[in-house]
Order: sequence, then structure tokens, then C-alpha cells
Amino acid sequence: MQNILKPLVAVLAVLIFARIIAGPPKPKGLIVMTNLKLRQLETAAFQVDAPTAVRVDATGSTDERDGASGLATSVWILNTRDRTVVWDMEQRPLVEGRGTLRHVKADTFILDPGRYEAYFASYGQLVHRSDRTLGRDQKAWRFVLRTVGRNASAHKIHHKHTVVDPAVVWDATKLGNSERREYLFEVTQSVTVTVSATGEVRPNERMDHSWIARAVNGQRVWSLTAERSEPAGGAASNRRSTAVLELSPGIYRAAAETDRSHAYGAWRGNPPHDPDAWGMKISAADPTAVKPFDPWQSREPIISFVRVGNDKNLSQRFEVAEPAAVVIWGMGEIIGNPEHAWDFAQLDQESPRHQELWKMTLANSKHAGGGRKNRYELKFLWLNPGVYTLRYESDDSHAWRSWNADEPDFPERWGVTMFPVSSLLPDGAVTLLDNDTRLSRSSEAPPSPGSPGAAAQGESARDGWRP
Repeated sequence: MQNILKPLVAVLAVLIFARIIAGPPKPKGLIVMTNLKLRQLETAAFQVDAPTAVRVDATGSTDERDGASGLATSVWILNTRDRTVVWDMEQRPLVEGRGTLRHVKADTFILDPGRYEAYFASYGQLVHRSDRTLGRDQKAWRFVLRTVGRNASAHKIHHKHTVVDPAVVWDATKLGNSERREYLFEVTQSVTVTVSATGEVRPNERMDHSWIARAVNGQRVWSLTAERSEPAGGAASNRRSTAVLELSPGIYRAAAETDRSHAYGAWRGNPPHDPDAWGMKISAADPTAVKPFDPWQSREPIISFVRVGNDKNLSQRFEVAEPAAVVIWGMGEIIGNPEHAWDFAQLDQESPRHQELWKMTLANSKHAGGGRKNRYELKFLWLNPGVYTLRYESDDSHAWRSWNADEPDFPERWGVTMFPVSSLLPDGAVTLLDNDTRLSRSSEAPPSPGSPGAAAQGESARDGWRP
């Protein structure tokens, strides 16, 4: 008998040791999150086909660092369709556990049909602050969602569903660190727009920023600020704003940008309850009243020096009789630190007083595609009555049909073109004046009106001018 018991005891000891090493068995449920680690965002998606009772068991930790108040772990369920929170651990009755552990036990509620996303975040409430003591709890962290009853109708899905909203005219969300997106748009008739933005915002600090401004004078019509926002969930500096604006016809610029830390996919504290919304989105009641503004497609040029070759020094004088808003598109070769502008455009005012109004710079221009020294700049200006000169200068290399690096995305725009902001200028508002301008005649056929390079051909900048 002893000979039989000894092997059984040995086997039982091995099984007990294996169980101790492996830990408790993984719980069963519709959504199960275990083996969670510090500084992690875990997510899972599921679908409910009929009203279904569900039960949540969850374990997280409080954040006891100086300045924190609440849970270090953020656990919640989001409705995929409207991005609303349907369950939040921080809003539920918590049971104290060992040390900083906190539990939600058997919290039961009804979910309507739809798609949902469950999240568990363990970055803490404070951005730019870490605390290794949070890691001592991580083996106990978990989130378990079970269906209740025999008539349950829910199943896990292996990808999040993207809801397409036809009212959205611009989506600059899921912004990562040090990212900037910009949208130049035209409102053709008065329209109601809804602006939604989420970012890291603190009073008197510029961190993650979103705004809408009138393109010509830069006047802000909306911006994301601490005063005009509310908590977005997660870290205390996560803020969100939803604003309804009435925009009159005109040209607008929207921008969303982030700093070097705590953005989508690079969280330093707990993300907001809708991580995908980090950035900015614009929706319109009438999407047909809002369209991207591209002067090359929607405006006739006033002056155009394009397809400019090497060693050119071009200029065109003009007189403004009535105040006029213009937009100047310049493309050239700018590189270096300190800056060297080899091919560039500038606008000078001759009267009533002489001054340089604008000049292409590295800081204000953007990469034009191709070689890194290819730069373009789009500048809106309000011109009062007076006499002006638009200039373009190129050096002895890297210009139209003489590239010594990869050419830009729109090589035919190399040079400078000035467009009216309004679709039509009043007769006599701008008059071109005679000067010694000489343009190189291209051997190619002139482009059609409205296409890139329109009004670029001929011996004078008058070619292509249409009031």
C-alpha cells in the first residue's frame, strides 16, 4: 500500500506546485482581462444583439501619489456608436481590498443592443509622474464581464467597428506625439458646425491645442482651453470640448497639434475615456456648405510666376484701389541652420510707405514633397490701397527642369502666385502696372484655367489675369 501511495503523493505535490506557480485559473466570461501590467492600455470589443443582463467583477488600485485623487487604474465600457461611457469603475461602489486594491463585485446592469468597447488602463492619474509602488498590485488587477441568464445574446468581436458619419467634414483624431494637422476650408453659405476636441490641457499651459480661425485676419472663432472644456476621463489633464458654431461665408483655418508627450498611443497617464478622439473633429449640419479651400482649383490668379527656372529675378508691380484680401502661394528652395533661402518669393509695399510685407521663410513654410529643401508657403494678406511689388528670385541651380534633388510634388508651381480670396474682385480693385518683368516662355502648352500653373505663361504677368 505504501508503495502505491508514494507515487500518488509525489504526483499530487507536483500538481500543487504547478498550481502555485501558475496562479489561480483564468476566470471565464464574455470579456476577461487578466495578467495586466503597469503602464498598459488593454481593450476588447463585443457586440450585444438583444437587451442583455451583464455582470462586472473588477479589481484596480487607488492612486495615492501627492496630487492624485481616485483610481490609478481606469476601467470603463464605451458605446462604439455614440462614444458614450455606459459603465465606469470610478463611478461604482468600491470594496476596499489589501493596501491600495479596490474591487467592484457582481455589479449587474442591462446593455442595449449595439457594439461596445471595454478598456483597462494602468498609467495612473498623473501625467509625467511614475510610481513603482503601483506595480505591487498588478498581479491582482482584472476585469471580467459575464452575461447573466439563459437568454443572453452577446459575443466578443476581434476588431473595433468604425462608425462612418457623413456629417464629418474633417477628422484630425488619433494624434500622436509632436503631430500637427491643418485644414483650410471655405464656407460657401452660413452653416452650423459642431467641433469636438480632446487633448491635454492645463490652465495657462500650451500642451495639446486645437483651434479654428478666420484665414485672412487670424481671428479665433473657437479654441480648446481649460475654461471651455470638461474632464475627458483618465488623467486629470485630459480635457474635452464640444462646441456648436455658426460660421458665415468665408475662408477658415482649423488646426490640431500635440506636444512631445501624452498623446494617442504614447500615454504618460491614463488616457481619456475615448482614446480615439484625441485631436479634433468638425461636423457640419450641411456638409455641402463646407469644402476644402484650394486656390489653384477655385480661384483665377492675379499674378503668377510659375515654372521658374534658374537665375531669375522676376517682379510685378500692382496697385490696389480698394481694400482686398489675397492669398499668396510660394514655392522655392529654403534650407539650413542658419536659414538660406535660394529660391523664394516676397511682397513689398511701395506706397503710401515702403515696407516688406511678407517673405518666404523656413519657419513659416512646409515641406513641398521630394527633397527636404523643397518648401511651400501659403499666406493670407489684407491689402489696403497702395502700390505693391510681388517678387520671385531663383539662384543658379535646383529650379524648374533643373532639379539637383528630388522635385516637389507639384513642380509646375515652382515660383509664386497671388490669388484673390473672394471668388470675384470688384472691377478696378487691383490693377497691374508696367515694369521690366521678363518671364521665361515655356515650350509646353499653357494649362487650362483652374489647373496648377494656370496663368503662368507669356511675356508679362498680365497673362492669365481675369478680374
